[in-house]
Amino acid sequence: ALVAKYFYQGSSEIDLSLAVTGTNGKTSTCWILAQALTALGRPTAYLGTLGFKYWPSSNVREAIEYPTATTTPDAIEIHRLIGKAKEEGAQGIVMEASSHALDQGRITGINWDIAAFTNLTRDHLDYHHTMEEYARVKERLFFRELVLSNKLKRFAVSNLDDEVGRGIIERLKAERPEIKTIAYSVKDQNADLRLVNYQPTVKNTK
Repeated sequence: ALVAKYFYQGSSEIDLSLAVTGTNGKTSTCWILAQALTALGRPTAYLGTLGFKYWPSSNVREAIEYPTATTTPDAIEIHRLIGKAKEEGAQGIVMEASSHALDQGRITGINWDIAAFTNLTRDHLDYHHTMEEYARVKERLFFRELVLSNKLKRFAVSNLDDEVGRGIIERLKAERPEIKTIAYSVKDQNADLRLVNYQPTVKNTK
């Protein structure tokens, strides 16, 4: 990963780097964030299950895109694509961080601003063997990749309604006070952000 980073001239030194991990919700979260940031005037690329996509501005409907073989590509491909995004004028990258990618060090070398956790449910036990190991691998986004980032302001966003997510927040507050934590919840009144009213229907979610 580090060789790829320097080969592509420090490709991961992009203004805003955001990674999302968890079993469910990574794609939706990253897709929405990339488009929201672009709409706010910070053109942001998406990298994940749906491939690599980038809108140069909120006025451009046709995305620049490249297909990818996996949710989180290999380290060489990641740094190549971030380099391409920068060449096209991207100011940020939002990326899905799969457990396989975290375990194999594919996203090492990226200086993350924000890491986010959605949830942990039973999956990929053919690879990780136990839920405990699966959880430990997901936590590496926060306790390895985010900790190693040289960004001055770093944020960890996590789900208080999930046991692993709650543990991430508690441990970061105890061990890494330099990283600002943002806890979200549907149930917990003490969360920094709480969803108080939502109505899912067949056609949309309000």
